[in-house]
Formats: sequence, structure tokens, C-alpha cells
Amino acid sequence: MNTAIVVFADVTKSEVRSKKLLPELNEQANLELLRYMTNATCQLAKSTGMPVLHVNGALQLGRTFGERIQSAFQHAFNQGFENVVVIGNDCAGLQTDDLLHAASIAQSNK
Repeated sequence: MNTAIVVFADVTKSEVRSKKLLPELNEQANLELLRYMTNATCQLAKSTGMPVLHVNGALQLGRTFGERIQSAFQHAFNQGFENVVVIGNDCAGLQTDDLLHAASIAQSNK
């Protein structure tokens, strides 16, 4: 299998300032929640048995969201992967089977 899952998630204070998850929480509590969500997403991705790349803020190159996500794909392709499934840390409803299905579709070029 030459497919990787990229977890596209930045867990920095600047991200917390731009993405208030729960307005009633202070900055530190929001940061902790963001870290928890990112760790849970990485664990979910790892449960597939597929390679997982965490593309954090340092690897998200570009000014716009489109440029940053493109750089995440490019990072995976540069690692030698032919297919990439990208997820964010805000995909709480995803299940292992969803990721495996997405990888299957990517591998069959659909």
C-alpha cells in the first residue's frame, strides 16, 4: 500500500487565537482541547495501520489555506507516497472504516 494519511493540524498558540473552539474557554484551555483533538485524530489515523504524517504548522507552507493544504499533499508525495488521504483534527465523526474506504478509493484512482 503506497497510501498515507496526512493529519493536517496546527497546534500552536497562533492557531488557537485564530480558531476559538469554545469561546467560553480561555486560551490555554482551548489549546489543550486542540491538542486533545489532534492526538485523537492521529490515534484514529494510526488505527488503520497505514502510514500517518502529521503536517503541523511548521510544514504548512503558504499564505492561504489552499497553498498550505497543497504543501501538505506535496510533503507526502515527496516522502514517496502515491496516494494521500488528508484529514483535519476537527473530523470527530470519522471512523477507521471511513479512512480505509477513502484510501481504497484513492488507490483505485476513482
